[in-house]
Amino acid sequence: MPLSEAGGYSIKAELKGYADYEEDEIEVESGVMTDVDFTMEPLP
Repeated sequence: MPLSEAGGYSIKAELKGYADYEEDEIEVESGVMTDVDFTMEPLP
């Protein structure tokens, strides 16, 4: 997801059949690629 401004961001990922994933305070620097890796757990 391209972000136009540096700063702190929060993400939320939703996928049917899986628990939602949320992460806060992701720091993004101007001109630097920021990767966020996460694993979504299947719902019971």
